[in-house]
Amino acid sequence: MIKKGKRKNIILATFVAAAIAVSPIGGGTVLAAEDKNETVIVVTDGGDVEIEAGDITTERGYGIHVISDDEYKATVTAGDIDSVDDGIYIRASDESEATVTAGDIVSEDDGVNVEANDDSKVSVTVGDIKADGNGLDLEVNGESEVTITTGSITSSEEGLYLYMGEYDNDKSVLSLVTDGDVTSEATGLFFDTDSQNAKADVLVTGTISGKKAAIEFENDGLFYSDEDYPESESLSLTVWKIELNDDGTIANNTYDNSNNDPEAFEKRIMYIMRVEQPEGGAIELSDGDGKALSTSHDYEVANEGDKVFVKVTPNEGYILTGAYNGTDGEKLALLTDADGKYYVEVPKGGGVYLTAELEKEKYEISFYNEDGSVYSTQTVAYGDYITIPALPTRGGYKGLYWQGSIYYPGDKYQVTGPHTFKAIYEKIEEESSDKEKDASDASDTSTDTAAASVVNSVTRTTASPATGDNSMVVFMILLMILSSAGVASICACKCKINR
Repeated sequence: MIKKGKRKNIILATFVAAAIAVSPIGGGTVLAAEDKNETVIVVTDGGDVEIEAGDITTERGYGIHVISDDEYKATVTAGDIDSVDDGIYIRASDESEATVTAGDIVSEDDGVNVEANDDSKVSVTVGDIKADGNGLDLEVNGESEVTITTGSITSSEEGLYLYMGEYDNDKSVLSLVTDGDVTSEATGLFFDTDSQNAKADVLVTGTISGKKAAIEFENDGLFYSDEDYPESESLSLTVWKIELNDDGTIANNTYDNSNNDPEAFEKRIMYIMRVEQPEGGAIELSDGDGKALSTSHDYEVANEGDKVFVKVTPNEGYILTGAYNGTDGEKLALLTDADGKYYVEVPKGGGVYLTAELEKEKYEISFYNEDGSVYSTQTVAYGDYITIPALPTRGGYKGLYWQGSIYYPGDKYQVTGPHTFKAIYEKIEEESSDKEKDASDASDTSTDTAAASVVNSVTRTTASPATGDNSMVVFMILLMILSSAGVASICACKCKINR
């Protein structure tokens, strides 16, 4: 563990003789040790260095060892690291830059160890860290800038050991993001600074916990009550949850005579408000004045003791059945104020997790006979589909459709609210049509019979012995017979049409 600028001794000569050169991009030196003392050694002794490596496993020594100085840049990309010594060790100085990207780290010492001095810049991005030493051991001095991004951290010693500003006028800057939990057998977060100008911005999206303490400050650390040293904001902490110490506190001093004010720090911690958006609605948060909450790293945050109001807006067809704080098995119903608004008071240690339960509204779908009596009724949830039933049988009538709008048996109907359907029928006219046909046939028969009688009469007359020239008389009689038959036929057709 590095304490207050005590740097580890670095002896490259030990490894050079047994090292295999790896071609870098630039003029620096890259070494890979045959005996696995160290897998990758990067030294910017003559120019920028850029190298890519796969997974790294060491029997002793660091996984990745970077020494950058003289304003040169060192860039290393690797896979997972399994090392006996630090997973990644970086010493940067003289305005140099070092950038290391790797996967998960398992280390028998520190997970990531960084010393940044003399206005250097260091950036490290890795996955989850499991370390027997410190998870992160970071020392940032001068006007150096260090940016660290990790996954969850599990360590036997300090989870996060942060030392900022070796001298009082140091303006060092640290930006640390841990996307997950920090779990330590010792202290979750240890912070020490000798400069009121140093700034550390720490985000932990999960939980910080330590068996010794959640957070500790060094003797000459974060806050000063002396008039010459006004209260500092050197450490800005955004976190979802902090496991309380056995005495109910969050932050402690390493020495009883420290001038630090842990309670003042606890009040400034920004707790992430986790929201699980429910199916069928949306949750919005606001403060007591109805304004949007403050944000940190794009997370909505609040301080211990703040009231956070929770507005749940159901989507169409949904109703709210409850709003809660907590995860499964630990859910507590939210309180309501005099106006019926839901709210949660941020507890010490945070850990707010807001959820809501909504269910689909249910509607009555009714089918009515034509006379207004109820045929059937169904209770159906919003958005569900039903199958339109067959129309009830009605003597002398043919079922057509259900009105409201027009739906036929077998159609699908999506329920979006209460609805009624009415059966629509058509009268069957078969019996009336048969009578009309019989009457029409009878008329045609009588007409034919009358015509036949006239013809027979004429036939008999013409068959009699002629006493004179009767040809004209016969012609006139035949013309009258044909005319009568035509008139009778036309009348019969008109009767059919009128009927």
